[in-house]
Amino acid sequence: MYGSFILVCTLTSGGSDRTQEEVKQRLASIMSELDVRQNRREPALIKYRLIEFVSARSEATVRKGQIPHDPSAPRPAPKDRQKTLNLELALKGSKFYLTSPGPFKLNPGATESEQPSTWIFDGKSTFKKLDDRYEISSQPLAGRPMIPWDVTGEAIFLGWLSKAFKEPTDSFEINDEKGPDDRSLVRIECRHRSGRSWRLWLQPDMDYSVFKAEQYSETGDVTLRCGECTYDMIGGKAFPRHAVLTAYHQGNDAAKGTVSRREELDVLSIDTDPTHIPDSMFHLDIPKGTPVYDRDSQSMLVDPKDIQEHLDKMSGETSRRRSKYWWASVIALCCAAIGVIIIFRARKRGKLKA
Repeated sequence: MYGSFILVCTLTSGGSDRTQEEVKQRLASIMSELDVRQNRREPALIKYRLIEFVSARSEATVRKGQIPHDPSAPRPAPKDRQKTLNLELALKGSKFYLTSPGPFKLNPGATESEQPSTWIFDGKSTFKKLDDRYEISSQPLAGRPMIPWDVTGEAIFLGWLSKAFKEPTDSFEINDEKGPDDRSLVRIECRHRSGRSWRLWLQPDMDYSVFKAEQYSETGDVTLRCGECTYDMIGGKAFPRHAVLTAYHQGNDAAKGTVSRREELDVLSIDTDPTHIPDSMFHLDIPKGTPVYDRDSQSMLVDPKDIQEHLDKMSGETSRRRSKYWWASVIALCCAAIGVIIIFRARKRGKLKA
């Protein structure tokens, strides 16, 4: 993973210059810690509140990955929107469960609903219930509300940090710093040859969690910023408690530099007891006769038989269902064989007419 990483500057840490090889070793050590952190989130049952602000300009853009709506339906003029979501997140192994009582907007022309929305990954396939619509897919979850680690910037900023090991950069620096309350911080700065740059502050004493992060465009304008990050240490793991993620408009018009989207996170409770996270949470019951949208084929399944067969295929239940009732097939074959023997003997004795 680290062998292809190209570095063209030295590390300044604690006032001493380090060689390129020492920089790579330090980064490799940090990346190893981050890999461990990413795999230490579960088991967890987290209830949290998300306050989401979307500007009118951003609201005018149709959500990616949404179910297409009727193009003839009237669309209201876009305007600034703010809503509060109360969510429940469950993580167990590779399984993922997220539910929100609403409101959730399917697209700019849809009516907001208080119906619960649910996103599930059962370890193989993804299932969604958005308002009264059901979706299935073999692809990763998309179009879901942010989870706590998204708001702290881990999904975004740690993503480019991992990518930096595979692509050359014009500048890459690591510095040890002191933050508020004299806390230890590691500042990582990457300046790409395109002119874009990222700055990330990690807390080594808190499971290498993100303290704050910033992203800049080629022209030096801030495009994304996360901050106000606080955490709870539970069982040696740092779980987000509060964070704010802000995106800014780009371009050359009057909106440049203004807030396009803002997510504010407040975690209400964290439960790491696996017995409080039953496997049934990762199963979505789809009422019989309900149409299901298959995102893989981008088609709507209507026939109940087709829906069941498709669900069985995705979950691998078809072969298990067949094997489950092997005894019925054996009994049927035995009965047929006995019937043939009785008829054969009866004919041989002349009791049955040919």
